[in-house]
Amino acid sequence: MSRIAILTETVANRIAAGEVVERPVAVVKELVENSLDAGADRIEVEANRGGKGYLRVTDNGAGMEAGEAELCLQRHATSKIREASDLHRITSFGFRGEALPSIASVSDLTLKTRPAGAGEGTLVRCEQGRLLGRESAGLPVGTTVEVSRLFQSVPARRKFLKTDATETAHIVQCVRLFALAHPGVGFRLLLDGRESLSTPPCGGPEDRIGEIWGRRILDRTLPFARRSGDLHLHGFLGEPPLSRSTRHDLVCIVNGRPVENRTLQYGVLEACTGFLPRGRYPVAFVFLGIDPQAVDVNVHPTKREVRFRDEARVRKLVVETVMDLLLARARSLGNQDLPLGSGDDRREPVPARPTDPAASQAAEILDRKASPGATPGPHPSPPSSDLAVPPGPGNGAADPARASDGSPAPGGAYPEAPTAPARPSPTPDSSTPRPRPSPGWEWIGPLVDQAVLLRSPRGLVILHPRAARERILYEQFLGEGRHGEDRPVQPLLLPQTFEWDPLPSQCLSENLPVFAEHGFTVEAFGRNFFRVHTVPEWFEPGRAEGFLRDAVEGIREGRLRPETVQPFRERLAELAVRHAPRSEGPLSPAAVRALVRQLLATSVPHSCPAGRPTFVEIEKAELEERFGRSL
Repeated sequence: MSRIAILTETVANRIAAGEVVERPVAVVKELVENSLDAGADRIEVEANRGGKGYLRVTDNGAGMEAGEAELCLQRHATSKIREASDLHRITSFGFRGEALPSIASVSDLTLKTRPAGAGEGTLVRCEQGRLLGRESAGLPVGTTVEVSRLFQSVPARRKFLKTDATETAHIVQCVRLFALAHPGVGFRLLLDGRESLSTPPCGGPEDRIGEIWGRRILDRTLPFARRSGDLHLHGFLGEPPLSRSTRHDLVCIVNGRPVENRTLQYGVLEACTGFLPRGRYPVAFVFLGIDPQAVDVNVHPTKREVRFRDEARVRKLVVETVMDLLLARARSLGNQDLPLGSGDDRREPVPARPTDPAASQAAEILDRKASPGATPGPHPSPPSSDLAVPPGPGNGAADPARASDGSPAPGGAYPEAPTAPARPSPTPDSSTPRPRPSPGWEWIGPLVDQAVLLRSPRGLVILHPRAARERILYEQFLGEGRHGEDRPVQPLLLPQTFEWDPLPSQCLSENLPVFAEHGFTVEAFGRNFFRVHTVPEWFEPGRAEGFLRDAVEGIREGRLRPETVQPFRERLAELAVRHAPRSEGPLSPAAVRALVRQLLATSVPHSCPAGRPTFVEIEKAELEERFGRSL
């Protein structure tokens, strides 16, 4: 008997279904694409139990004749292409002829359709790949596809589906992206019998962004548009410092098709370098119109990815457009801060506004671009520290070591022993911080915006206040509530409210008890709406949403795993201290003295949670070696 055999049609269809239909949202995607190809301007999607119980997509498109309704359920039956050469110029969404037969092979499917001008419609039923029959029926113009018992005949695939809420969130995100890509089409989404989304046809993507992502996001975006030959790039970029910790809100749409494409994504990321903090990603909605012959949409079975014939040209257009947009914004911000007058009328410069941390970065980039050979000068903003020193001894006018003019009192070296209360250590081998003798540092003055110069018995010390503050808060975050005591929190007089997209909302809802254990009490009050009631005592309430969003995105990507308790606490603590409040003025000698006391009480005072040094000490011997003589 031959070991090689031709697979049956049923098995072949189920293999194809495994490539095309990964989860319920893939069914929605394929059916919505068919509706758009049929010229529909109204599309309704209904899902029950995340699509595992029931799915329905209804449109008012062209519809099909009776023979076509049955034929479309055969593999490789399509009206979109005829010859192999047609693959080089794809102008439709569906063209493989695999979607409907693949869906029908792993579900119970009912197809209802009627073309305009026909007296009656056609109803076709399939059960797990078997055609049950065709009959005539009175139906409205358009097509309706109903899918139930998805993956009933493939239990292994059904077993790997996520919770109903997670699968529902994926469906919502899919419908939202298509609604954004096609503002001229009205979309309605029903979830478990309730309306979740209803958006009529509108004038453009700007209206859809406001409807779906909210006016607050739209108001913080910058529009852009540019043409280059057959390329038409346009969209909206989140105005720095609006950013995310992942690329989830970097949306790319090519010829009306929501896609994943590295050329577009990395082009935006490259242009935003220097305008956003390291490790942050922009909020962007990028639309690219391109000649169908210059893009290959046949790369992936689900048509999720595309590839451009001239990747370098597309990337260059994206980088230049976004960079010019950000530089123009930087100039406008700089002009608002420039002194009035011209010529020799010289006045004191107005300090850069601290409310926009990206402005100074952008101004420095502009200076470099204006003078390519020049060495970057000092930061344009006034000397300041991004450290907010917690209240405590030595941080105020009553400090005995501080003179009336704010300078250190005579002999104002730092005390020999730390006076701040000891915090539990994050290290597993010790539950209390190791006491450390004071290095006897004495105040000299600020060095640059983010550093302080101190004198030590062995030479000079350069202290990074922000890094020191991060180490202090990191161990404070880990120590609070560890031994069963209540974690110090600050209740908010007015709870902070926010609305998120479905996928992060679902993840946050599932982890509300985890965040509550760490001082962030969050309440869900409606679909995708939340209220923050408490935050840790030292935390800035206005930063709560940003922290929660970054933490949730870390959980979704697997970088933060709540089930691994101690590693999760440490990673969450690192994230929390990055969102700690920042002061806008220079540190006083007394504030630095209090900071040093608290830093020395930590278990690892030499480095911040990320492993970077909190201070650098240059010993006298090294200075003598550099000068070539004794000091």
